[in-house]
Amino acid sequence: DLWKHCKFIWLAACLVAITLQLTIAGIGSMVSASMRPNHHGRPPPPTVFVLGIAWPIVMICIDEAVRTHDRKKFKRLQQRLTLEFETL
Repeated sequence: DLWKHCKFIWLAACLVAITLQLTIAGIGSMVSASMRPNHHGRPPPPTVFVLGIAWPIVMICIDEAVRTHDRKKFKRLQQRLTLEFETL
């Protein structure tokens, strides 16, 4: 079974997603800065970049916490059902 051999696969997936998010945000900010004319508008405040980078990270962490909780609950349910059917 894949999940027994790769216990940290979701942690690795989170790290890859965070790395991709930071890379894409950095490239996007460089491209937008190079294409922006100097005399039009002003740059967005730094909070926009912080929220743009932090929001996906927060969402991934919440998703992982929910997934871990669901796995534990499912495992307990399966153990309970196994015990129930074995004692009949």
